[in-house]
Amino acid sequence: MNVHRINTVRLLGDLKIKKDRLENELALLQKDLQKSRSSVYNELDNRRAQLEKELTETTNRIEELEEEEEDRIRLMRAQDQTLTKIAEKHQRLNHELMRQASRTHVESRERCEA
Repeated sequence: MNVHRINTVRLLGDLKIKKDRLENELALLQKDLQKSRSSVYNELDNRRAQLEKELTETTNRIEELEEEEEDRIRLMRAQDQTLTKIAEKHQRLNHELMRQASRTHVESRERCEA
C-alpha cells in the first residue's frame, strides 16, 4: 500500500472516532442543557407559585384589615350618635334644672319679701 493511502485511512479513522466522540459529547451536553432548562424552569415556576400564594395572602389580609377598619368606623359612628344623644338629653336636663332653680329662687325671694 501506498503511504499516502495509509495516512488517509488513519486520518479518516481518527476523524470518525473524533466525530463519534463529539456527537456523544454534544448529545450529553444537550441532555444536560435540557435538564438545566427544566431545572431553571421548575425553580422559576416554583418561585412564581410562591409569589402568587404570597400575593393572595397579602390581598386577603388587606381585605380583612379594610373590613375591620370599616367595622371600627361604624362602631365609632354609633358611639358618636349615642354620645350625642346623651349629651343632648343632659343639656335638656341641665336647662330644665336651671329653670327650676331659677323659679325656686324667685319663689323663695318672693316669700322672703312677703
